[in-house]
Amino acid sequence: MLTNASTLRSLMGLTKKGASNKVENVEKAYSYLDQGKYPNLDTDACDAVLMAMMARYSAAILLGHPEGVPQRFLIAMCNATEEVVGKGRNARTRIKGILHRREYWVRYERRNYDVLLAK
Repeated sequence: MLTNASTLRSLMGLTKKGASNKVENVEKAYSYLDQGKYPNLDTDACDAVLMAMMARYSAAILLGHPEGVPQRFLIAMCNATEEVVGKGRNARTRIKGILHRREYWVRYERRNYDVLLAK
């Protein structure tokens, strides 16, 4: 997922700034993991846990099972409201929801391939 750090922190409810935010990240990661099984997570591992939860919530939504996804994530990912971003000649309209934005998707074209097996 291409969620930036600011959006991730906002969705996860992380508010502290500076050096103290590392402690907050660890606490949040352990709200999803068992500290007994994973006793010494570093800050990079904590970020990976939070990103994995974003991926898990996204997958649940895309698979049609949003019932286990917290409301704030549902709104942030599925909101179809349009907003104007930028100013002046750089102003443009985009859809608010993360899953609606084209920049998060790669164009996929189905292709057929023939496989030849030789004995």
